[in-house]
Amino acid sequence: MANTVRENILANIKTVLTGITVAGGYANTIASVQRWNQSGNSFIDTPCLIINAGPEEKEHRPGFITSCKLSVLIDLWVIKPTDSDTYLNSLLGDVEKALMTDYTRGGYAANTKLLGVLPFEAAEGQPYCGLIINVEIEYRHKSTDPTTAV
Repeated sequence: MANTVRENILANIKTVLTGITVAGGYANTIASVQRWNQSGNSFIDTPCLIINAGPEEKEHRPGFITSCKLSVLIDLWVIKPTDSDTYLNSLLGDVEKALMTDYTRGGYAANTKLLGVLPFEAAEGQPYCGLIINVEIEYRHKSTDPTTAV
Protein backbone atom coordinates (compact mmCIF):
# COMPACT_ATOMS: atom_id res chain seq x y z
CA MET A 1 0.00 0.00 0.00
CA ALA A 2 1.41 3.38 -1.01
CA ASN A 3 1.55 6.24 1.48
CA THR A 4 -0.44 9.39 0.84
CA VAL A 5 1.45 12.56 0.02
CA ARG A 6 0.34 13.89 3.42
CA GLU A 7 1.89 10.88 5.20
CA ASN A 8 5.12 11.23 3.21
CA ILE A 9 5.34 14.89 4.26
CA LEU A 10 4.83 14.07 7.94
CA ALA A 11 7.39 11.25 7.73
CA ASN A 12 9.86 13.67 6.10
CA ILE A 13 9.38 16.17 8.94
CA LYS A 14 10.15 13.46 11.50
CA THR A 15 13.27 12.36 9.59
CA VAL A 16 14.55 15.93 9.25
CA LEU A 17 13.97 16.77 12.91
CA THR A 18 15.64 13.52 14.03
CA GLY A 19 18.77 14.84 12.30
CA ILE A 20 19.12 17.73 14.77
CA THR A 21 22.38 16.85 16.51
CA VAL A 22 25.49 18.75 17.51
CA ALA A 23 27.46 16.33 15.30
CA GLY A 24 25.14 17.29 12.41
CA GLY A 25 26.03 20.98 12.68
CA TYR A 26 23.30 22.18 15.04
CA ALA A 27 23.68 23.97 18.38
CA ASN A 28 21.78 21.22 20.23
CA THR A 29 20.85 17.55 20.02
CA ILE A 30 17.17 16.60 20.09
CA ALA A 31 16.88 13.47 22.25
CA SER A 32 13.51 12.26 20.95
CA VAL A 33 11.32 12.99 17.91
CA GLN A 34 7.89 11.37 17.89
CA ARG A 35 4.67 11.50 15.93
CA TRP A 36 1.60 12.26 18.04
CA ASN A 37 0.08 9.11 19.51
CA GLN A 38 -3.47 8.86 20.88
CA SER A 39 -2.30 6.47 23.60
CA GLY A 40 0.35 8.93 24.76
CA ASN A 41 3.90 10.01 24.04
CA SER A 42 7.04 9.56 26.09
CA PHE A 43 8.67 12.61 27.66
CA ILE A 44 11.49 10.72 29.36
CA ASP A 45 14.19 11.92 26.95
CA THR A 46 14.28 15.67 26.39
CA PRO A 47 14.50 17.89 24.54
CA CYS A 48 11.61 16.16 22.82
CA LEU A 49 9.62 17.05 19.70
CA ILE A 50 6.07 15.79 19.13
CA ILE A 51 4.71 16.20 15.58
CA ASN A 52 0.94 16.77 15.33
CA ALA A 53 -1.02 17.01 12.08
CA GLY A 54 -3.41 19.92 12.50
CA PRO A 55 -6.23 21.31 10.38
CA GLU A 56 -5.98 20.99 6.61
CA GLU A 57 -7.61 23.08 3.89
CA LYS A 58 -8.30 21.53 0.49
CA GLU A 59 -9.15 23.29 -2.75
CA HIS A 60 -10.16 21.37 -5.86
CA ARG A 61 -8.61 22.85 -8.97
CA PRO A 62 -8.99 22.19 -12.69
CA GLY A 63 -7.27 19.11 -14.07
CA PHE A 64 -8.30 16.96 -11.09
CA ILE A 65 -5.71 18.50 -8.82
CA THR A 66 -6.29 19.07 -5.11
CA SER A 67 -4.30 21.90 -3.52
CA CYS A 68 -3.75 21.46 0.22
CA LYS A 69 -2.55 23.58 3.12
CA LEU A 70 -1.67 21.35 6.05
CA SER A 71 -1.05 22.85 9.47
CA VAL A 72 1.55 20.93 11.46
CA LEU A 73 2.10 21.66 15.13
CA ILE A 74 5.48 20.71 16.55
CA ASP A 75 5.54 20.63 20.34
CA LEU A 76 9.00 21.19 21.81
CA TRP A 77 9.31 19.90 25.40
CA VAL A 78 12.18 20.44 27.82
CA ILE A 79 12.61 19.60 31.51
CA LYS A 80 14.02 22.11 34.00
CA PRO A 81 16.31 24.08 31.71
CA THR A 82 18.77 26.32 33.54
CA ASP A 83 18.10 29.37 31.35
CA SER A 84 14.67 28.55 29.89
CA ASP A 85 14.25 31.39 27.41
CA THR A 86 17.77 31.23 25.96
CA TYR A 87 17.68 27.43 25.70
CA LEU A 88 14.26 27.40 24.03
CA ASN A 89 15.40 30.06 21.54
CA SER A 90 18.45 27.97 20.67
CA LEU A 91 16.31 24.85 20.15
CA LEU A 92 13.81 26.84 18.08
CA GLY A 93 16.64 28.05 15.86
CA ASP A 94 17.70 24.45 15.25
CA VAL A 95 14.15 23.37 14.41
CA GLU A 96 13.71 26.27 11.98
CA LYS A 97 17.06 25.54 10.34
CA ALA A 98 16.23 21.85 9.93
CA LEU A 99 12.75 22.47 8.54
CA MET A 100 13.86 25.07 6.02
CA THR A 101 16.86 23.09 4.72
CA ASP A 102 14.39 21.44 2.30
CA TYR A 103 11.14 23.39 2.15
CA THR A 104 9.81 20.87 -0.44
CA ARG A 105 9.70 18.09 2.19
CA GLY A 106 11.65 15.68 0.01
CA GLY A 107 9.86 16.77 -3.17
CA TYR A 108 6.33 16.17 -1.84
CA ALA A 109 5.47 19.82 -1.05
CA ALA A 110 5.48 23.14 -2.87
CA ASN A 111 6.39 25.13 0.23
CA THR A 112 6.96 25.07 3.98
CA LYS A 113 6.16 28.15 6.04
CA LEU A 114 6.83 28.78 9.71
CA LEU A 115 3.70 30.64 10.87
CA GLY A 116 4.25 31.19 14.56
CA VAL A 117 5.54 30.06 17.92
CA LEU A 118 3.64 29.87 21.21
CA PRO A 119 5.45 29.24 24.52
CA PHE A 120 3.78 27.02 27.10
CA GLU A 121 4.11 26.21 30.78
CA ALA A 122 1.44 25.05 33.19
CA ALA A 123 2.70 26.86 36.26
CA GLU A 124 5.80 28.67 37.44
CA GLY A 125 8.28 26.15 38.77
CA GLN A 126 6.77 23.25 36.81
CA PRO A 127 9.47 20.90 35.49
CA TYR A 128 8.21 21.01 31.87
CA CYS A 129 8.07 23.95 29.53
CA GLY A 130 8.35 24.40 25.80
CA LEU A 131 7.10 25.84 22.56
CA ILE A 132 4.38 25.01 20.06
CA ILE A 133 5.74 25.68 16.57
CA ASN A 134 3.07 26.20 13.90
CA VAL A 135 4.14 25.18 10.40
CA GLU A 136 2.10 25.28 7.18
CA ILE A 137 2.85 22.87 4.36
CA GLU A 138 1.47 23.59 0.89
CA TYR A 139 1.21 20.57 -1.39
CA ARG A 140 -0.82 19.18 -4.28
CA HIS A 141 -1.97 15.73 -5.26
CA LYS A 142 -4.17 14.18 -7.90
CA SER A 143 -7.81 14.49 -6.86
CA THR A 144 -8.31 10.88 -7.90
CA ASP A 145 -5.19 9.63 -6.08
CA PRO A 146 -3.90 11.23 -2.84
CA THR A 147 -0.74 9.09 -3.11
CA THR A 148 0.44 10.95 -6.25
CA ALA A 149 2.02 14.39 -5.79
CA VAL A 150 1.69 16.93 -8.62
